[in-house]
Amino acid sequence: MSFKEITQLRKEGKLEEALTYAQEDYNKEPDNIWNKRSLSWVYYEFAKKAAAESNINNFLENVQKIKDLQMPPEEKMVFDTLIWEYRKLLASTKVGEKVDFQKANSLYQSLKGMYFTLPSKEFSVLVTALHKVFKESYQYTEVMGKCLKYLRPEDFLPEVYNDRKQMPLAERIYYAYGKNILKGEPTSNGFGEITYNVNKERVRDFLPTLDSWIEAHPEYTFLPYYKAKMELLLGDTDTLTTFLPFAKKKKNDFWVWQLLSEIVTDKEKEFACLCKALTLKTPESFLGRVRTSLAKQLIEKQLYNEARTEIEAVLKEKQESGHKVPNQLQQWQQESWYAQAQPLNDNKVLYNKYKGQAEAILYEDIPQEVIVLSYVNQEKKIANFVKNKQKQGYFKYDKLLRNPQVGQVLKVRMEVFDEEKNAYTLLTAQEDKTATCEALKEQEGVLSIKASGVGFVTDIFVNQQLIEKNHWTNGQLVKVTALLSYDKKKEKWGWIAI
Repeated sequence: MSFKEITQLRKEGKLEEALTYAQEDYNKEPDNIWNKRSLSWVYYEFAKKAAAESNINNFLENVQKIKDLQMPPEEKMVFDTLIWEYRKLLASTKVGEKVDFQKANSLYQSLKGMYFTLPSKEFSVLVTALHKVFKESYQYTEVMGKCLKYLRPEDFLPEVYNDRKQMPLAERIYYAYGKNILKGEPTSNGFGEITYNVNKERVRDFLPTLDSWIEAHPEYTFLPYYKAKMELLLGDTDTLTTFLPFAKKKKNDFWVWQLLSEIVTDKEKEFACLCKALTLKTPESFLGRVRTSLAKQLIEKQLYNEARTEIEAVLKEKQESGHKVPNQLQQWQQESWYAQAQPLNDNKVLYNKYKGQAEAILYEDIPQEVIVLSYVNQEKKIANFVKNKQKQGYFKYDKLLRNPQVGQVLKVRMEVFDEEKNAYTLLTAQEDKTATCEALKEQEGVLSIKASGVGFVTDIFVNQQLIEKNHWTNGQLVKVTALLSYDKKKEKWGWIAI
């Protein structure tokens, strides 16, 4: 019977009849490609029927029959079409967050020996289905590692589903891949308990691949996070450099500061990061590790009241959630200092005292500059500054400076906000009375007072208010602090006493 006639029988649902004729033709001429095609599509229909009934065993039996026909590599259509049935069955192995990995693995293993169009829409559908099922499995890197090079260009772009923008398939895979490598490889203790051990060599071997992903897709925000975690695991001293760009984008998430506390090597910075983490709005159930780490450092600093405050916050959450109290907390409760300590309502004063030091870490890759404040508008919280004849401008200061004064010397980190207007964003700021600034100088000399009431000490302009305030007289030897100032009318730089 011809291929066309058997196809018609399939379309009419007469599968047993189609199978009989297709097998007869195949048995007569097993090397005839049309006979192989005809029989493979009949088996496909049986597989499709089994998939609709969620009968995985029957499905796999028919898939194996297709593979046993040993179709040539260019015969991909039947395998491409089978992907849609694989998607249904793979999805059926997952109920909620639980996956029947025995069934899922049977489906995955059966894919071996098939020929797909690569890349293709169908293959990306299969990759998506495999990702959803295996993303929490130790097999993930094995399953997805063979698929990555066959993703389509559109798989690297955001998707839109129900009018909502979704993460690209490639980005989802990259994140799950990195998470899987950090999770480690499973080991059984023989009593049904599984532990995971990170293979450092595997991590080290993976880093060049991760670097290539970061370079190709800097818009995939979390890739530097996984790189930082891996470098930290390997003891890399340059982890902070890797992590900073990511931390700046995610600075309002507590766990960013928790990880920073693990990355920095300075104890005070570690302490500050933990304090910063606890200033951010976060469900209490997530903060146990942060509070415990901070309590440990508070005990070392002999700040026992504050330490007990953190410990009691963790104990309260554990009690309310019904979770076990960590051994470390139980041990602290037995120590003498704990009984004597008086817990506070909270440690917000402590957090706010140190959070600025933590925030400064984000901008350590930006050089510090020494500037002097030349004007302060306290109502608008804007300050003008001058560094030298090449750089002056203004910034809002309300988040970093409490009571700035004209003439105050600061070490700052800034970013240009509006270059044309000389507007800057102030990133970090600290007063430094010992720092030398090109825009500030002290000068001793004879005061020459003009008829208008203003005066000069050499080339330094002294206004009338300053003269009257200090009761200076003409010809008096005085010492003034002078600020570099630009005269817009005369379009030149000069010095003015402050």
